[in-house]
Amino acid sequence: MTRVHSVSRHLGAASVIITLIASVFLCTASAHADVRVWERAPETDEDGELTGTTRSDRHHAFVDVTSWGRLGFMGRFAGESSGDLHASEFRFDHLRLGVNARPFWWLRFRLDAQWNVTAGNRPGIADAFVDFTLHQSFNLRLGTFLIPFAYGNRYGLLVTGFIDRVTYIPNGDRPFLSPLSVREVGAMAHGLVGDTSANNRGSVLEYFVGMFNASRSVGEAFNTFSLMARAELHVLGLPRGHMTETDLERNEQVRPSIGFAAYSTCDGGAGNWNRGFTSDLELRYRGFFASASFLWLRNGSANGVGETLASSRCSGGAGGVTTDSVSRGAHVQLQYVLPRVLFPVDGQALELGMRLDWVDPQSPHDPESALFGGDSASPGYIPPAGLLDRTNAASRVRLTFGVNWYPTGQPTLKLMLNYQMRREIEASSEVRNDAMWLTVIAGI
Repeated sequence: MTRVHSVSRHLGAASVIITLIASVFLCTASAHADVRVWERAPETDEDGELTGTTRSDRHHAFVDVTSWGRLGFMGRFAGESSGDLHASEFRFDHLRLGVNARPFWWLRFRLDAQWNVTAGNRPGIADAFVDFTLHQSFNLRLGTFLIPFAYGNRYGLLVTGFIDRVTYIPNGDRPFLSPLSVREVGAMAHGLVGDTSANNRGSVLEYFVGMFNASRSVGEAFNTFSLMARAELHVLGLPRGHMTETDLERNEQVRPSIGFAAYSTCDGGAGNWNRGFTSDLELRYRGFFASASFLWLRNGSANGVGETLASSRCSGGAGGVTTDSVSRGAHVQLQYVLPRVLFPVDGQALELGMRLDWVDPQSPHDPESALFGGDSASPGYIPPAGLLDRTNAASRVRLTFGVNWYPTGQPTLKLMLNYQMRREIEASSEVRNDAMWLTVIAGI
C-alpha cells in the first residue's frame, strides 16, 4: 500500500509539471493581448512625431485592465527533525485582477484585487492608490501600496528574478520581522531627479519618502505611524528595465545603482519602538544582473526621538516590559540571461540565477556589537520555541538555484524552476527543509 501511495504522489507531481509547462504554451499567444479599454492618444504627424504646442504626451489618457496569476507545485525534501513544516503541495497562491488608469496627465489611478486560491482566502484589495504625477521629479501617492523600504519590496512578484522574495521579507511561511509590512495605507512622495534618457551617463537620483498607518486596526486608525525614506542613486544613468529584477533589456552600458533607506515604526501591542536601516547594490550589464543587501532593525524602548517619530505609545512595552533586540537580514544574488550563441531562439530568453540569503529574526541587543547583536551566550537570549514561532523564530540561511524561461522575451510571462536549500541554524540541531518549486507566472 505504501508503494502505491508513493507512486500516486509521483504521478500527481508529474501531471502538475506537465500541466504547468503546457499552460505556458497556451498563454504565449495571448501574452501581448490588448487590454486597453479606452484611450485618448496625443496628436501626431505622419512620421509619428508629437504635434501641438507642448510636444509632450500630456494629452495621452487611457484605462487598462490588468491581470496576472501564479500557479505552481512545491515539492519539499524535509529532514526528520522538521516535523512541523508543510508537506509538498500544489499552489495557486496569487490571482490578481485590476485597473490601471490615467484619465489626466497629472493623475494615475490603480486598483488591484488579489486572491490566494490555495489558502481559500476571500479576495481582498492588494493595491488601491492614486498618483498625482505632477512632475518627473515629484509625484504624490495616496492609498494602499507596496512600501519600498526593504530591497525585497522593491519589485512586485510579477517581475522578480526568483519565485520567492528574499528570506527576511515576511510572508505566510515566514511570519517573523513583522515590522516590515509589505503594504500599508499612507502617503508617499517619490520621483526621479536627473536625465532619464537611455543615452544619459550622468547620475539619476530616485527617492521615496512616506508616512503610513502602523495601527493596523480600524479602531486604532492612525494613532501610530510608520515613517520611511529611501534614496537610490543610479550612478551611470537610469537602466532600461529598472522596474524589473532582471536584465532582459541587456543594457549595453554598465548600470550600477546604490540604495539606502531608513525606517521607524511602533510595534503595536508591545508598545516598543522599531527603527532600522537597509543598504543595497544593483548592477545591470548585457544580460548580467547582480544585487546585494543588508538590513538591520532594533526593537526597544523609545527615547525622545522615538516618541516624536512614532508616538508616545512607543515609550514602553506591554505590561511595563520592554524588549531590546535586533533583527538582521542579508542577501547576494546573481542572474544571467544567456546570449544568443547559447540560446539561439528568436523572441525568447533563458536566464540562470543563484541567490544566498540569511535572516536572524531576533537576537539580544549587545552595546558592544550594536550592528550584529548578541548570541546565545548574551544576557537576555531566548532560544526559539519552534521553527515557525511568530515571535522568536530560528535564524535561517537559504541557497537558491533558479532557471527562468521567458517564451515571449517579456518578464510578465515565464516558467520558473527554483531549488531552495534551506537550513534553520539556531535550532538544537540543523534542520533540513529543502524545496523544489516550479511555477508559471503570466500577466497582461
